[in-house]
Amino acid sequence: MALAAALLWGLEIISSAPVTEGAPTPPVAAATATVDTTGTPPRPPTAPPADALPPANGKRAVPEYDGREPPAPTAREGFAWIPRLVLSPAYLTSEYVVRRPIIGLVRWGEAHYVWRRIYDAATWDGGRAGVYPTANVDLGLKQTAGLSLFWHDFGRPASSLSASASGGIDVLSAGARERLGVFRDHTGAVTMRAGYSRRPDGIFYGIGPDSRVEDRVYFGFTTIGGGIGLDGKLGGLSHAVLDLGYRRAAFRSSPTDGPDIRDRYGGPGQPPLPAGFEGYELVEPRALLLLDSRDPNAEVPGGTGARLELAGGYAIDPARTDIQYASWGGQGAVFYDASGAGHVLGAAVDVRFVEPIGAHDVPFSELPALGGNETMRGFLAGRLRGPSTFTAALQYRYPFWAFVDGELFSEVGNAFGAHLDGIDPRRMFLSYGGALRTTFSRETSISMTLAFATSRFDEPAFSWRDNVRFSIGVNNGF
Repeated sequence: MALAAALLWGLEIISSAPVTEGAPTPPVAAATATVDTTGTPPRPPTAPPADALPPANGKRAVPEYDGREPPAPTAREGFAWIPRLVLSPAYLTSEYVVRRPIIGLVRWGEAHYVWRRIYDAATWDGGRAGVYPTANVDLGLKQTAGLSLFWHDFGRPASSLSASASGGIDVLSAGARERLGVFRDHTGAVTMRAGYSRRPDGIFYGIGPDSRVEDRVYFGFTTIGGGIGLDGKLGGLSHAVLDLGYRRAAFRSSPTDGPDIRDRYGGPGQPPLPAGFEGYELVEPRALLLLDSRDPNAEVPGGTGARLELAGGYAIDPARTDIQYASWGGQGAVFYDASGAGHVLGAAVDVRFVEPIGAHDVPFSELPALGGNETMRGFLAGRLRGPSTFTAALQYRYPFWAFVDGELFSEVGNAFGAHLDGIDPRRMFLSYGGALRTTFSRETSISMTLAFATSRFDEPAFSWRDNVRFSIGVNNGF
């Protein structure tokens, strides 16, 4: 007891000692400063304010750390809602029918290391070379499957090799291209290419603006060719190309189930076979100038800008000099990135011409043509063919997923006589639809397209869905 009393007396002396200004509070005094010496029970703790309690769902709002109000919506953000509302049906389809299933598949593959194992098995040389399977499905044509190869730094730095081969029922095609960097800092490239194709499903509808689907006939063809070119950079995405090419073409009857070309052409009382059906070979020098104001180093590809393409060439058959012609044309396009994040609205106008120089007509397969994967996509390739073509297009491209862009497009156009003779808005077709396309390479892309085409505007029984085309496959830039 005496020891306890002495300790209490010592604590009292220490705690009651005067404290000089600026001196630290003794630790014992600090510890006993809040002790109630009157014997009154301590007050219960005060409940925290309601806004300090966590919400029922376990999440809290993100505080404004900088103490400022969020910025008001900009005109650009408001404008972006217009295509969002208009394109909401397409968005819902792409989101829940396409994108989410693909994401689920990719996540499953990543969780089980499927994609990594496939990548390791299909590539070598540190990933600079590899081979991958390809397939092309275009309803209305023969389907094909094959392999594609790429090899960067092939043989020397700044060199790349790409090649592909595919086949199907009565179909065989192959192509290769090597690109060699030249000039200082490899600002130019020499390209060498070669290709072969044999198919039984060429389609001919006629020549000019009045061709009809019901006039469709089939033919077989074989083409072989190659060339060498020089591609020089002019800064940014602009460049100029000089090219010398050679190709030989042969045509025959088609073994397909459709009407054969010789059933309607070349017989007694029938129109003659199209010019060039007897076969030909061509030597063709060409030049291309492409001016593009968009920034190639932008964080998001695409962007706002303008593009101008001018092309011209001359072709002659060295064995038959009466077959010679000149070709020229161009495209002008403008692009506006509505969000700054790759939501690009684009408009383009494209015209192409050929002009016979020799006594022989230009071979039918060398005339400008619309349809396929690039122009008037609601039609099969070669549906519209003539001495000149015109197309005007609107498109909206947006980031769909990593390395995949979605695209909605509409195009009007047709083939016409020489120098757009007979052009009239009422004599055109409308093509519209949507597509998904990979963006990891400018040389090769995987695309899926669903497109529709109307009948010609001046037809009495006009139809908004006169033709439907679905395709999926690999596009090689040979």
